[in-house]
Amino acid sequence: PQFLQSTYREHPQHTSMATSPDGFKSKAIFDMITTALKADGDALVGRVKGIYGFKVKGGPGGTEGFWIVDAKNGAGKVEFNGKDKPDVTLTMSDGDLVDLMTGKLNSQKAF
Repeated sequence: PQFLQSTYREHPQHTSMATSPDGFKSKAIFDMITTALKADGDALVGRVKGIYGFKVKGGPGGTEGFWIVDAKNGAGKVEFNGKDKPDVTLTMSDGDLVDLMTGKLNSQKAF
């Protein structure tokens, strides 16, 4: 009906992208991955062979962060707001990502 068209408006949620990883709980996880790649990147890349995107919601001030973990090329790398195209992208909250990576959250129950 016409009255619904004029009174109902969809309000999409806009999440702003963080410009820095500072303040995200999961930053510590990506720092550890960076350290591991620097220490043994060639071997890790040889086993993993993938580029992973992590879309992290619920960051500082409600912002969203995006990390790329390239474990496919060279000795690997981790980039915040990287531009490489991931083979797989995981989207989850900052807290859930930390819990998943530290073993506090069962991966089968997380999704």
